[in-house]
Amino acid sequence: KGLKIFGVGESMGGGVLFSLLVREKEMFDGAVLVCPMLFVSRDLFPPWIVVQLFKYLAVPLLPLWPVAPNKDMIALVNADPTIQEVCRKASGHGRIRYGSCPPRLGTGYSLAFAAGDWMGSRLGDYDTPSLIFHGGGDRVTDGRVSEQLFKEMANADKEFCFPDGVWHADLFHGGPKQYSANKERYELLVRWIKQRS
Repeated sequence: KGLKIFGVGESMGGGVLFSLLVREKEMFDGAVLVCPMLFVSRDLFPPWIVVQLFKYLAVPLLPLWPVAPNKDMIALVNADPTIQEVCRKASGHGRIRYGSCPPRLGTGYSLAFAAGDWMGSRLGDYDTPSLIFHGGGDRVTDGRVSEQLFKEMANADKEFCFPDGVWHADLFHGGPKQYSANKERYELLVRWIKQRS
């Protein structure tokens, strides 16, 4: 019996891992998805006319323009203002990770429409044992999408952790004020993997 391999994907990485496992479900023995960005719920879209202008005018004319609709991500990922300030002062890779560079219009279109439609239509095809975490207070990715994945996924070996009021990055990166809760979630993750190893 060989070594078991588990994939872990957080936020957009959760969407990438989901996409990979829909196509190659035997690649990993299990997956941990943390606030996966699978698709944007349609009720979060702007008004119809704004969507049409975006899709059929702005994107075709200026696909590389770095101004896709985007909020201040730092203010949305961690509840603790001290952690937000640390993120704002970060340099290099950390600044890109926390959204200081606006996404290009073409990227926004791909995430909201092309990739999102594909992922949304394949929730029932996802057939990998999974532990799904999503914060109940997440304002970056939609927790209802993770709930929908949990309900529709093909594999019966699944667990869903949805702590009330927890923000996007606070699930595992909440800083000192979140230490105990973060530790509990890490222990759950380790226990889940060990039970399947």
